[in-house]
Amino acid sequence: MGNNRFMSLLWLRWQFIWSNKLFLISIISPVFYMWLFGAFFDSDINKFLVGMGLNMVYSFTAGSFVSTMISEEKEKKNLKSLILSGVKQGEYITTVIIFPIIFSLVESILIPILMQIKDMEWGNYLVVVSLTSLVFVLLNLLFAFLAKNQTQTTVCSLTLVFIASFFANIF
Repeated sequence: MGNNRFMSLLWLRWQFIWSNKLFLISIISPVFYMWLFGAFFDSDINKFLVGMGLNMVYSFTAGSFVSTMISEEKEKKNLKSLILSGVKQGEYITTVIIFPIIFSLVESILIPILMQIKDMEWGNYLVVVSLTSLVFVLLNLLFAFLAKNQTQTTVCSLTLVFIASFFANIF
């Protein structure tokens, strides 16, 4: 019974993503912007722009995606309905974070390829990108559960975006 419920929740998330244009744009826009930069600049300049692309992936795809989805469900009372229908917390959280993690990892792999970065240490890169995406997802998950509405969630997510942008430029 648990596997059926989990697959139903995954299907619900998939339908939610495809029906909400904001989520589709947040998935596609980082890769699209980096593809444009990769087409117009050479690989030396693109090395410096990869950080900007990854920050967009962390902020939009891994971060705001999760917090917006949960806060929207809270406002529509869908979260309470899911809990009352027997959905366990672990199943709910797993289905919320699985798509943002997958999308952010795929985008993080595509960005250096689209920007024609030749010399990369893919092993280190993938470890750092995976852990950073997970941190962004979990922080935004926390924001979504603590905030009362979508506005508070958005403000907290944007604060995290600004902090990430600031630290990306320091290092």
